[in-house]
Amino acid sequence: MKKFAALFLVLCIFNSAHARISPIGNPAEFGITEISSDDPLYVNPIALDGLEDKTFLEHLGVYAEHRTVLSVEYASNIVFDGMRTSNNTFAASLEDNGELFNGDGYTQLDAIIPFDNSFANIFRFLGGWKYNLTKDLHIDLGGTLVYATKRISGAGITGAGTRFTGDIYIGFIYDFILKPFVYYTYNFDYDSNKITFGFNPIFDLKCITGIENLSLVMEIYGGYVKANRWTADDEVNGRLPHNNYFFAQAEARLEYVLCEHWRFTVGGGYAHNDGAKDFDFLKNSPNNLLWINTSIGFIF
Repeated sequence: MKKFAALFLVLCIFNSAHARISPIGNPAEFGITEISSDDPLYVNPIALDGLEDKTFLEHLGVYAEHRTVLSVEYASNIVFDGMRTSNNTFAASLEDNGELFNGDGYTQLDAIIPFDNSFANIFRFLGGWKYNLTKDLHIDLGGTLVYATKRISGAGITGAGTRFTGDIYIGFIYDFILKPFVYYTYNFDYDSNKITFGFNPIFDLKCITGIENLSLVMEIYGGYVKANRWTADDEVNGRLPHNNYFFAQAEARLEYVLCEHWRFTVGGGYAHNDGAKDFDFLKNSPNNLLWINTSIGFIF
């Protein structure tokens, strides 16, 4: 009986379809064809074989189900790649997921507005495509474009660098329990290579609390960044500084969905990096960071 109860609890905890903290590291949800084969090496052919089965507009997901979320958030620190880009910050985000060429196409537009005017306002567009290569292994191809109102360096730190930047990435996600993932990202402006690996577990808390649509959403990851031009083409003291560092970051949020449309979250996180060097021309990031955040979103 105890074994059955423990198994039931595990199934409840990991049976969740709640939204993640970010689209990075999440398995594909929309537009994919479920694989019935138990062969772990069976490769899903529908991305190519299914091209003739639909019209071009159907491949674009024009008539398919989408999920769109508009949310606003407050965070005591905004952290990217283990580095603080601003503190005491308001952010707004518009996300959309839907079918795209027999996979999951996603876009996200973020506006990050610090209350402290010495930090840059950052506007980020992120888009990509996910596909279930095998029954449990998913691939994620995408990129980001960033505009900042002040010059920013590698991780988005204000002080020197560029106002426009972008990157491309490829990732692999294993859709099982802790949802492990690994990503490689290249940024053209900073000539930066980044490896990120981690876990994206979601714990449905109904079995513990009895509350419907309450979950604990987590993102735990680490990585290594090697930037040959930390300030892009913006020379400092006659040179282009470089930076390479390891980082670790963890974030957890309690999430509650009301009436299938309203999403409320509260949580916090911790990050460590060993690359916050004494660049006196930057609003440098501390090596250790703590933050709290809260958000409200509407799901269309």
